[in-house]
Amino acid sequence: MAENVLKSSESGTIRDADDSGCSTPDESRRNLEEEFNVQRAKMKELFLQKEDNLKQLVQEKQQLESELFGVRAQLEQLQTLTENQRSEIQSLQMLVSETLEASSSSSEELRRLRSVNLDLEQKISQLKSQNVEDSELVRSIVEPLEAEIGALKTKLRDTDARLQETLKSVETKEKTKDITNSGGDGKTEGPSGCDMCVNYERQLATEELEGVRSIHDETVRGWQAERAESGRRVHELEDALRAADEVLRATSEAAERASQRALDLVTTLTRDNATLIGKYTRKAVEIQNEVINLPDTVIELQEQCLQLRDQLIVVQLGREEALASAEELRNQLLQHSTMLHQQDAALAAARAETEQLREQVDKLQTERSQITEIADNLRKSTMMVEQLTEEKQRLMAEAQESRSRVYVLQQELDNSEKIQLQRIREADTEVRWQHDDDVTECPSCKTPLPNNKKKVHCRHCGRIYCSACVCRSVPSGPRGTPARVCSVCDTLLRPHTAPYFSTAPPHSPD
Repeated sequence: MAENVLKSSESGTIRDADDSGCSTPDESRRNLEEEFNVQRAKMKELFLQKEDNLKQLVQEKQQLESELFGVRAQLEQLQTLTENQRSEIQSLQMLVSETLEASSSSSEELRRLRSVNLDLEQKISQLKSQNVEDSELVRSIVEPLEAEIGALKTKLRDTDARLQETLKSVETKEKTKDITNSGGDGKTEGPSGCDMCVNYERQLATEELEGVRSIHDETVRGWQAERAESGRRVHELEDALRAADEVLRATSEAAERASQRALDLVTTLTRDNATLIGKYTRKAVEIQNEVINLPDTVIELQEQCLQLRDQLIVVQLGREEALASAEELRNQLLQHSTMLHQQDAALAAARAETEQLREQVDKLQTERSQITEIADNLRKSTMMVEQLTEEKQRLMAEAQESRSRVYVLQQELDNSEKIQLQRIREADTEVRWQHDDDVTECPSCKTPLPNNKKKVHCRHCGRIYCSACVCRSVPSGPRGTPARVCSVCDTLLRPHTAPYFSTAPPHSPD
């Protein structure tokens, strides 16, 4: 109702200004003052409403700015997280590839070492069986030799009773020789929000990045240490297997040489034994068949004693050679037994190495499963990074659009505030109705106005506009006659409608 009264009063004022001869000057002045006071009160109310609207717009602007800062901070965090994840993924991929190469090379080396170990075990079993056969052969040869030597001893003792003292001296010499040999053997066995907010957020992001980087560096160092430890273990295993191979090769060569020497010695002893058996058997037969003819004279008896002494010396020399051969055979048997013990120890060491290699293979299999799990985690992380990248791009586009809209709204709001303030200030200091000669262009769209045509006035504020800017109309007077007004006055006269600057989405100044 008050708006209708205001409109009717304004239309009456305009008509009174056009038809100034209808009433007396005092009455018209009084009426003008009353209408001016009413209009002033209405303008004050409008001004207060505009201030409230401006406050709301400022709050909305601050809220939008805070949301924009939040979106920027989230975008920066997402960007830093994406970069960190990319660097971690690259480093993990390098580590996975290096570990896979190391595991493949170690598996190939392990297969080769297994084949070598199997060959060594076969060689050891062959050498062991050969040594058993050699020992049995030597034992079968030595036992009859010892029996024959005992028989020869008894025969010599029965035949030559007069040479007991010589035999005792020979036995003492043999004992001393045995003692020296045993001592020598023992000796040889002994030694073998604002800038501050942005800076603070940047500092927090930097600290978080440093933490992630330190964790990543520690992870990389741990992987490198484990990798170096695995390489060192593989090298140690290779060295141990190489040493075991050399020991087994040397042992096999020594065993072959010893077996060859034993065969040669056994062959020689067999030949000598056969010779001795044939000779002394023939001699025994001859002695048994010989007729005992004792000499009649002392000289012949002395000559016979001398012949018997020579024969006894020859027999003693043969006995000493047989004893030396038997001692040598005993030493060779001891050497064979020690070699067998060494081969058994080498076999046990090879088996232990095989067990260690199996444990190493199990460990490598577990590491391979861990690497597979890490690869799965890397694929998942890659997918997550791609999703985060898409989300970041979408948020960046939304933030850019929001930023442009906020900028345009801010410009429009500043322009509208300036225009309204200027108009409110000018309303009290100048006459509203503009003369045609004072205006050469439209104040709204800056379109040049022709001088030869009648210019169009806004029926509310009295300013001159082009016909396009005064296209709106509001009812005026008691009859509701439509009056052409500008967009600003249309917004002021119809407060329940949308303002002129928000009827369409604002466009970017670019």
